[in-house]
Amino acid sequence: MGKTKGNLFNGAGILIAEDSQTQAEQLTHYLSARGYTVTVARDGKQALAAALRSTPAMIITDVVMPEMDGYTSCKEIKSLPALKDVPVVLLTSLPGPRTLSKVWNAVRIVLSDNPTTTNTCFRESNTS
Repeated sequence: MGKTKGNLFNGAGILIAEDSQTQAEQLTHYLSARGYTVTVARDGKQALAAALRSTPAMIITDVVMPEMDGYTSCKEIKSLPALKDVPVVLLTSLPGPRTLSKVWNAVRIVLSDNPTTTNTCFRESNTS
């Protein structure tokens, strides 16, 4: 796991769970440039452990990851009293109604069907 510190826009920390180094770096760059403190975990297990150590303002997670996928980590996060109110954003390019069904079965999740639409993700998460 790596940590990058931005300008601390309102002190918000964002946890990214992403096994793709390229995607993680892109999201880190985008968020750090906007003043967020970013912590990166390479899978759902690492993300869960990181969130329990230091509660983030938001969690952004890939769906398909080793060890623990985004669906499972989201369900684990939402089952824990200390983390249940943390907004979770699931990023996926997986198509189809089955993907949407799995996502909407979890609580307080915003779905982006394209990992490069970060602006859309954040606009939607601010309205939930």
